[in-house]
Amino acid sequence: MIPKKIYRTPKNFSVCSARQFLDEVEPIFSLADAKVQGAELDTSLTEKADILGQLLLYKFIEYTIHKNCFQNPKTNLHRNSLLKNGLEETGFLPFVNEFMNKKNSQLKSDIPKDYNLDWKEADAIYIAPIVLSKDSDAYAEKEEEIYKRIRDYYDADSTVVGTIMSCLSEIGSNFMRHAEELTNSVMVARGNKEFFEIACADTGIGAITSIRPVIKEKLQIHEILRKTLEQGVTSKPGTNHSGSGLWLISQYVTFSKGDLYLFSEGAYCHQKKNNFKMGQCGKWKGTIIYVQIPLYDKTSIAAGKREIRKQYNHIKITLV
Repeated sequence: MIPKKIYRTPKNFSVCSARQFLDEVEPIFSLADAKVQGAELDTSLTEKADILGQLLLYKFIEYTIHKNCFQNPKTNLHRNSLLKNGLEETGFLPFVNEFMNKKNSQLKSDIPKDYNLDWKEADAIYIAPIVLSKDSDAYAEKEEEIYKRIRDYYDADSTVVGTIMSCLSEIGSNFMRHAEELTNSVMVARGNKEFFEIACADTGIGAITSIRPVIKEKLQIHEILRKTLEQGVTSKPGTNHSGSGLWLISQYVTFSKGDLYLFSEGAYCHQKKNNFKMGQCGKWKGTIIYVQIPLYDKTSIAAGKREIRKQYNHIKITLV
């Protein structure tokens, strides 16, 4: 199969079109050091992108440059003012520019430290992209500041703040535990008074490869991915890892009537409220997660927290 030389981003680059993009870019993961001539990233159709779309755009650029997939690739991103404005609003534009400006050099580091945290508090609050790696305490160092900002924005509502911080902490720690050199996980989040959303992605081992050795059943890849959301499932049995992180997030999605998307190694799992859809999709080397927690039904969220404590009473609800 001849790899596609033109990689196009969707018109509405969002979690709903993520599978379309994964189908489009799957060939890049077999192009390490290939230095394919004539490659182009075409963003001309894209009119808007949510935080997951922006994250995937960045990770595509990062991966293909680190892995020398293309020789002198072209892009029309600089001419797409709508997409550029969105990237600037959420703090991704400096990340993208850092790689595009150095696309012919060997980068010794990923995202510049100056861009690790940026707050824009008007109609919404943003946690600009944070690098999560084994050698970095970027999230842990900023967790207290993040907590204070979120607490102030949400008027110290303990139900909302506790839920958001739990999800941020569990996603951050989960990805940091599996981070690899040059596959730094990147997390970004955004919220307003109605909802809070978190996106995180890496190009590392992948959830399926990580968890498959401890799954005794013979399952298809999307079924293995679904298993990662179950209580007690961990890639490190016999250690202090309880396998509660993704299960906890899944519980919050259930009680808040939200959404959770997982993509890894050619499989996807979508949880809507407490219903699941699974299947195969374009292969992404690594793992992608997107979570949206609606905040309008605080009674259900509070009841969910109480139920979680009953089911698993040693879970720590972070910084409630």
